[in-house]
Amino acid sequence: MKAPQRARRLAIVGALGIATIILATVAPLPAVADDRTDSAFDLIRDAAPDVASGAHDDAVQTPDGLVYDVDSGAVTTPLEPSEPVKMTIDGVDYAVALPVSADAVLASDDPLAPTFDNNNGSSTSVVVKDDHLTFASILEDVSAPSHYSYDYSQMGELRQDLVDGAVSVWRDGVMISSLYDPWAVDATGTSVPTHYVVDGSTLTQVVDHTAREYVYPIVADPTQTLPGSNSYYSKIVLNINSGAGTTTVSVYPKSGVNWQRVPRSTGIQAYDDIVPSTYEARKYHDQLVCHWMNAGNQKTPWNLDSWRPDVGYDATVAAKCNP
Repeated sequence: MKAPQRARRLAIVGALGIATIILATVAPLPAVADDRTDSAFDLIRDAAPDVASGAHDDAVQTPDGLVYDVDSGAVTTPLEPSEPVKMTIDGVDYAVALPVSADAVLASDDPLAPTFDNNNGSSTSVVVKDDHLTFASILEDVSAPSHYSYDYSQMGELRQDLVDGAVSVWRDGVMISSLYDPWAVDATGTSVPTHYVVDGSTLTQVVDHTAREYVYPIVADPTQTLPGSNSYYSKIVLNINSGAGTTTVSVYPKSGVNWQRVPRSTGIQAYDDIVPSTYEARKYHDQLVCHWMNAGNQKTPWNLDSWRPDVGYDATVAAKCNP
């Protein structure tokens, strides 16, 4: 692995000016990228351009924090580490507590990515979009923690699928939000092993960055859909041919969704929440997942045909989603 000798550092910008985290010259030093000083948003954008694309930069600062207007309500990111991220969506209040340390301080109030320095080798940032929230952990060096825990007790019930590990949030028996598959990458773009653990109302992202050498900083995130309205599909139309006795389910995906990170179980649940149960059979699910993994937003609508046989997912993919 390449191990450049100069440090790429996170700029900590606050009300008192600019301070820079200096990496101590102890031996051996972890691998670091270069000597640029980057904001938290720069690091997030470099690691995951889709997360940064469409990020709000127009928040209003209030005593409660930075308030963002989103399509279905408002999001407030805290300026005090002890406060949660608050959401008021379609008139309903929700909150998620961040994985900040007891020694955390506000490092930046930049609306693109307000950031807390945890003073333990990591920082915590929030990126707000119209349909999604990203909670980014930035691991500065090998001393950073491996576990980052979020409290969802003020949002809903966490559920984790036993097959694909997907995490979703439920309230009153309805899925109100879901999380993308977790990711973590180092400064060279190398993937770092990561996964979710659910314990009651606590979601923990585990970033296994000490098992081998990586180039710091490492960026990791849970990205979740905002609660309330369906965040994956703008509409689904049933095209029924009564004479032939067939139906085509035309699925119109929302723009801005990173379909490569949508877990099968949560994307299917969002579809099932809309369509009649007749169209929830495995063959419809396989056609749906085939389209989102291979066509994405490049080809819409995604047409799921009732006359297609149930051949399993692999054979559906081999047939270009039309077995």
